[in-house]
Amino acid sequence: YKEITVFMLKSGESCVLCDSCFMGSFETKINVQVKERAEILLVPAGVFKKMKDKYQSLTNHVLMLVSKRFAQSIKVMEQALFSSLSERIMSFLKENSVGGSIV
Repeated sequence: YKEITVFMLKSGESCVLCDSCFMGSFETKINVQVKERAEILLVPAGVFKKMKDKYQSLTNHVLMLVSKRFAQSIKVMEQALFSSLSERIMSFLKENSVGGSIV
């Protein structure tokens, strides 16, 4: 089978799509790779649900994160399906370079 990197998390980011997989909201096969030192905070599903029910701002934040991650995922899929490899490489370099160096 073929694999595609749909997104990478950077310092301070959260992946609510991965969170949803772990909480049983939907099922999908997902591969998570850690490429640098990371801290992971795992909140039990029951606790997280209670917090979302109690704090509307948390629910709003989670919906915003899901929307952002979904838009990023769609962009990657569009690039993979409709852009040439050279276009994808150029896009990656433009998005991930600072002062001529890849970050």
